[in-house]
Amino acid sequence: MQVAGGKVGAKASRSRGAWLGKALVVGLWSMVSRLLGLVRDLGMAWLLGAGALADALVAATVLPHALRKLLGDGVLSLPVTAQACAPEARRVPWLSQVTLGPVLPVLAATTIGLWLAALVLAPWLAGLLAPGHRGDGVWLGEAAFLLRLASPYLGCAVLAAFAMGLLHALGEFGRASLAPVCFNLCVLAFMFLAWMGQGQPAGMIALGIASAGMVQAGLLWCFLWQAERRRLAAGEGAADGSYRPARALGLRLRASLWKTPGVVLASSSLQLAVLAAMASASLAGQGRMSALYFADRLLELPVGVVGACMGIVALPELSRSSRAGDMAGFDASLRLALHAGLLFSLPAAAGLWAIAPLLAELLLGHGAFGQEGVALTALALRCLVPALPACILLRTLVAACHARGLDRLAWLGTVCCTLATLALGLLAPCLGADASLAGPLACTAALWAQCLVLAWLVFRQIREAGALPCPAAGLAGAGRAEPCAFLRPWQMARMATCGLAAGGSALAVQAFWQGGRGACLALACLGGACAWLACLRLLCPREFRLACSRRAKRSQSSAM
Repeated sequence: MQVAGGKVGAKASRSRGAWLGKALVVGLWSMVSRLLGLVRDLGMAWLLGAGALADALVAATVLPHALRKLLGDGVLSLPVTAQACAPEARRVPWLSQVTLGPVLPVLAATTIGLWLAALVLAPWLAGLLAPGHRGDGVWLGEAAFLLRLASPYLGCAVLAAFAMGLLHALGEFGRASLAPVCFNLCVLAFMFLAWMGQGQPAGMIALGIASAGMVQAGLLWCFLWQAERRRLAAGEGAADGSYRPARALGLRLRASLWKTPGVVLASSSLQLAVLAAMASASLAGQGRMSALYFADRLLELPVGVVGACMGIVALPELSRSSRAGDMAGFDASLRLALHAGLLFSLPAAAGLWAIAPLLAELLLGHGAFGQEGVALTALALRCLVPALPACILLRTLVAACHARGLDRLAWLGTVCCTLATLALGLLAPCLGADASLAGPLACTAALWAQCLVLAWLVFRQIREAGALPCPAAGLAGAGRAEPCAFLRPWQMARMATCGLAAGGSALAVQAFWQGGRGACLALACLGGACAWLACLRLLCPREFRLACSRRAKRSQSSAM
């Protein structure tokens, strides 16, 4: 009995080690992509500042940027990944005419339809996104022109999402995460041309987004073709006698594309809530929209890195457990992903709140971006930072909803979150509140409400499905048949204490440092990280081993 339990524990330990390794690969590429995206946004701030022209570019590119963030985090590929993880899908050639026959017409129609809709509805969309500028015909014309320039990316995002979903199902997480890096490099090349005087800056940025979308889609399809060749060479996906399974897979993939709008809606809580907050910010005067946009961009670095790791890597495992009826395994995988998300998001939120003014001044206080824009951005960022853990947990919860077929529940939560943000943001000025702050604060409150309600509903559905307590494969150790230790209140309180220690350490460094701003920012980040790790080692030793993945795998293997 002990030998059997040891084998099961060792297998679970290797599975968790592989899971964390894949998450690390996705996280590293996502960090590179986010850093390049930050450089891109800083270049946009330096070239355009925080005035009316910047607001026009933000309104024109906010939809392409929303799709780019969803695509970079693997959200658009969720339905494709879930279908391609079926056991019989491994036995058919994915890129054959039989498999792709039902899919290609839908992809082509969606791509062309999105592009044409953006061309025709550009002025209406610009006015909808910025109601405070709706009476300015010159501004609306500029925003509509820029939106038409960037519109080809909307269709390319769908093509890229399909290829990314199949790559995730194949386990090619690294290559799938490399494509957003190439996207940002392409946009930076166009911005460099604008800086050299080759064209008007706003137009060059919009044109760069369209060109980068084509490059990204082409790269992902090339990566998928190479991965398919390696799979066929390894003996998988043999074409002999596979007509019916391949045709069935193609029909399921086509059906999954029809679910994409609901999945996108369910996964875009942050993007839609920020859009709603921008609508109220546009009523507060010029520059407020762009300040909120840059605050959201600074927040996207930790959201993209940690959230992408958890959502992308957890989905295949959650889908397989759900299809196999293994609710105990589904519950364990979900709790592990949520636990790891909280482990890294709490100190990131506390540290980012502490360094928000210094970060905004150091990164944005150059060129046409004045001190007023820096102050507004720092204030908006501090209002948005408390929503960081909720955004990261929502990525995993939405993946769990999709794996269990609870898509309607997920997108209804996003709709309620967006409407609540819009209502609170628009009503706050009527009550005498600052419109530029009401939007971000309403966004934070709505995101946390959605996260808590969705988590309660998902775990209730798991209990109703008959999930047993987590086996001893959790952090609690494999030698005892006790319930899973993930997400216990006292553990979350200890992790929150460690996160607050990180933020307090960063504030202390800024208070006593008398040197340059760059050195102060570096020391504040280093001091916060060291304080977090020290508190984690003292208060949460199991989480400390989870954070140090190699040690975790060795210790867990020996314990099992």
